[in-house]
Amino acid sequence: MERPDRTKDECVVNRQDPQMDRICDRTGPLLVLLTLMAVIGGNGCAIKPIPLTEDEVQSRVNEDRAVLTKDQEPLNGPVDLYEAMARALKYNLDARVELMHKMLAQTQLDLSHYAMLPRLAANAGFDGRNNFPGGVAQSLITGRQVLEPFTSAERNIFSADLSLSWNVLDFGLSYIRAKQAADDVLIADEERRRVANRVMQDVRIAYWRAVSAERILPSLKLLDEWVNNALDKAQAVQDERLSSPLVPLQYKLDLLNTQRYIQQLFRELNTAKLQLAALINLPPGQEKDLALLVPEREAKTIELPSDMMVLEDRALLARPELRMIDYRRRINAREAKAAILEMLPSLNLQVGGNYSSNTFLL
Repeated sequence: MERPDRTKDECVVNRQDPQMDRICDRTGPLLVLLTLMAVIGGNGCAIKPIPLTEDEVQSRVNEDRAVLTKDQEPLNGPVDLYEAMARALKYNLDARVELMHKMLAQTQLDLSHYAMLPRLAANAGFDGRNNFPGGVAQSLITGRQVLEPFTSAERNIFSADLSLSWNVLDFGLSYIRAKQAADDVLIADEERRRVANRVMQDVRIAYWRAVSAERILPSLKLLDEWVNNALDKAQAVQDERLSSPLVPLQYKLDLLNTQRYIQQLFRELNTAKLQLAALINLPPGQEKDLALLVPEREAKTIELPSDMMVLEDRALLARPELRMIDYRRRINAREAKAAILEMLPSLNLQVGGNYSSNTFLL
């Protein structure tokens, strides 16, 4: 079943009107032109994925390398524990990322303050044509033209308007969102503290491992050589059968376990300086220049309070993870208030002015 051409039917009915006849004659070509433009535009404006070139990627790599060590102070001698901790807090990439997150949250809070202000909108436009717009009037009873063609607008019209609106409901929602953004700033601050604590702990571990490596690595090498000599002697005893077979085998097993532990400890201590260099964000290849200020051995014991409840209360009070949960609870509570406000009717206050260069307007 064919669909009727509504435009064509309307044109046939109104053929008795000469003006409508001219409009209908122009409608068909106009529709064809619009359809052709839509097809061409749809095919010509298709967006295709364009991958980055190697030069663009290499340019980004060079920028990243420059940013990693930008404004970083060089080493001026042996590094002690407190200097390593300070350099980690200032140059560690994880700590810098969390600092950027806090700055972003603060920016979001500043923007939320502007959302509570009234909205100011200004518009301007120009409408021009080569002849005057006009029209005629037709009687609904007789169908005859009752007025001669007239116009109510100039050919070139410049218009502008300036309006100031303030929505009471949007203000309430913006106020709640600003409160939530303030809690997000506090959460970002607690996250920065958590990362800083973790970095400090990693720096302490890596520093003391590196110090221990400088102290005991020579002894570990001597011990490893002694174990190798003992293994050779045990093998000689086993080959010459100077004792029962189980005795040298058990002795060799103990020596191999000791050697495995020495090699594991050697690997951990030998990479401690590399880990410390990464934590304080030294450029690659400069870990060899990292000299540690080895402190003197001190026989000190940590004085802990006799009541463990003091430490537990301190942990519950100062742990960043727990404080972040407290702030998220406040955000969730305010989210419930925002949901209630969204169900209320809106009240919009608006004031403004309009301008038009059309002299026909009163």
